[in-house]
Amino acid sequence: MAESKVGTLMTREEIERWEKTITIAQRYGLSESLATRLKQYKFVSEVQKARIDAATDVLVAEQRFMDVYHGHQLALDRLLTVHETARRHEEIERLQEENGLDHRSGQNPLI
Repeated sequence: MAESKVGTLMTREEIERWEKTITIAQRYGLSESLATRLKQYKFVSEVQKARIDAATDVLVAEQRFMDVYHGHQLALDRLLTVHETARRHEEIERLQEENGLDHRSGQNPLI
């Protein structure tokens, strides 16, 4: 006797949303064979649904992480730019002092 399966019959919209999720999961490294197997069924077992939900949660978490990481990198780049600009200004001031230039007038006071 065949083993009965517990699950739900999906609506067309759920199937489309589910297939889209599987496609995204494939793009982000979900096993090709698993994604292909999951795509062929319109009847989804509770275990398959739990796996899809878990994979979707992982993808959402990874996307959030990448967004935060990208923001962090942009902030770091801005900070490094400000730091480099400040360092250049300090270097210019040091060179002007070495050359004996008056900061206000730009003239050499020895002449």
